[in-house]
Parts: sequence; structure tokens; C-alpha cells
Amino acid sequence: MMIDYHVNLCDPFALLLQEFLQFADIVIYLSSLSDGFSKNRHKSDRSAAKEAKIRKNNYQELEDFGDDPYAIPSHRVRPTKEPKESVGRTMSYLPYSHHPNDQYAPSNEPMYIDEDLQSLDYVDDKKSDARHDSIAMEDVDYFPRESRSVDQLTNMPKNNTNHLSLSLPAKRKQAKRKCCGIPRKVCVYSWFAFLIVVGVVWYFVWPRYPTLYLDGAALQTTPQWSNDSSIYSLQVAWSINFTADNNVNWVPTQVKNLHFLAYDPLTGANFGKADTGHMVMKAKTQSILTVPMNIAYNTTSATDATFQNLYNACGPQKSGNASQQILRIAFSVTYYIAGFAWTEVGSVMPASEFACPT
Repeated sequence: MMIDYHVNLCDPFALLLQEFLQFADIVIYLSSLSDGFSKNRHKSDRSAAKEAKIRKNNYQELEDFGDDPYAIPSHRVRPTKEPKESVGRTMSYLPYSHHPNDQYAPSNEPMYIDEDLQSLDYVDDKKSDARHDSIAMEDVDYFPRESRSVDQLTNMPKNNTNHLSLSLPAKRKQAKRKCCGIPRKVCVYSWFAFLIVVGVVWYFVWPRYPTLYLDGAALQTTPQWSNDSSIYSLQVAWSINFTADNNVNWVPTQVKNLHFLAYDPLTGANFGKADTGHMVMKAKTQSILTVPMNIAYNTTSATDATFQNLYNACGPQKSGNASQQILRIAFSVTYYIAGFAWTEVGSVMPASEFACPT
């Protein structure tokens, strides 16, 4: 509190004394305020320390139930009376006096679990995070906080948590990556190897059509000619030799039938046919194939080109000086091979001139 001093304003020493006394009053006032602040602060610090000690004692009473988080203490925690120093603390001038109590302090209230709540895995949109998988309580390892050190916690075996590291969608993806219990890569390589083996085997066992070459013909029966004014015909049996080249096949070829047709390449008229029936051609060999063929042709015109071809090459000569002509002939072959549902038609032509057997 400052004191009002009345001095003579004309005296300079009096003015100086007045200023000095006012300064002393200010110093005394500030020192009294500082003492009051320190006393209030010491009282607040002592009250805060007492509250922390009370909370620590209450927390230690509940530490006996650290192994079982759902157990209820056998004795009730006695309520503590608020110290007198803390009364009116909210109106203190200290900057931390209006703050709430320690939010990290353990709560004394018991915990309850609602068993009716569903797990986060059953969300409708099925987009739950893998961190919220439903975990059975018996799979969780509970242990007191003070019983294990930091090194023991970091070096703990992780066998109990391996099944928690993968969520259900991840396990389903791993199952889809397998083919009949085999990894996908092994399955793909196996299929490629199987296809290669099948292709190689198919290349060697696939039947191919043999190639036929005309060698010659022999007469089996006497030719029968008819020179009547109404019908002109020829009836005779030939034995025709072919060379069958089966070097294209790696396995013997099962031939169900070879159907031959003899025709005139100039007119296209057929005048002979033959069938071999079932036979087996050896692989990588050439064999002689003898085919008996019936030659039969009828016409009503003496100037028929096909009849004239047969008569001039195979018929009786009128004069001994007349030379025998070359027979125009070609063969059509229809292949019936075992293993094929279709047929193949080929053509055999004489390599040079074909002389009619006489």
C-alpha cells in the first residue's frame, strides 16, 4: 500500500525524498505479492502429490488381478476424502489448475464384455480390415506387466500369432493359387510337359498315307471281245503290280481297304475296278502290292474313244505288221486307314508308257 507524502514542492531535497519513499513502497508491495504466490504454489504442489499417491495406492490394490482382466476385486476400494488443500483449486492462478486429472491413470471401474456384439468380420460390405479379425480369448497370451523384461517380450516365439497374421481373404487367395493341392507354378509346368510328351508320341504314332507307284500288269484270263453291230465290249482280268512306299510311318499301318478304279484319262470313263481288303503295311519299308483287277467296258458305238483305246492297245491285231499302241490308263485310289474316320482319294499314273498285257 502506498503512502501519500506531502512535501514542499519548492524544496528539491524534499522532492527527492518523496520519490525515494514511493520507490521503497513499490518494492515492499512486490515482495509481498511474490511471497503469496510461492505459498499458494507450494500448497498446490503438495495437494497434487497427495492425489497422485492416493491413485497409486488404489492402482496397486488392483494389480493382484492383472492375470484375469475380468475378475472383480474381493474387497471394495475405500473412498478417499479430498484433502482440504485441494478445495478451491479450480480457482487457482496456476496454469495447470484447470486441467483434468491424469488421463493415463488406470481406471478403478470394472470392465464388462457384451457377448451379443458381432465380430467386425460380419460387416455387410465385407470390407473389414485384417487388423480386426475375431480372436478367441484362449489364443491370447496374458502375462503381468512386471514379470517380463523388454528383451523377453521382443524375443518371444511367434508361433501363437502366426494364424493371426493372415486374414481369411488372404487364406482364400492362397487356396485359389493351388491346383488340386499343387502349387500353380508346378501345375502349369506339369501341363506343359504333358502336352509336349503327347505331341511327341502323336508325331510318331500318327498314321500317314503310303505312296503307290505303278509297276506293270499281267494277264490272268483271255480277253473276251464283242464286235456285234449293236454292242461293243471287252471282258478280261488283269493282275496289276504296285510299289507301296511306307517310309513316312514310324509304326505299321493298318489298312482296312484300298479301292482302285481304272479309267481313261482322256475321256474319264471307268473300265476297271479292284479292292484289296484288310492288310498291314510295315513301317519304314517298300513292299510290292499285287492287285487283281476286272476290266469290263461296254458301248454301242464303234467309234467310242475309250473302246478304240482299249481295242487298239489290247485287241486282236488284223495284220501282223501292225504295231501295238500304248494304252492310256490311270488309277484312282481311295484309302481306308484304321484310326481315320474319313477317307483319302489319290491318283496313280504310269511313270512311262503302259503296255497292255497280252
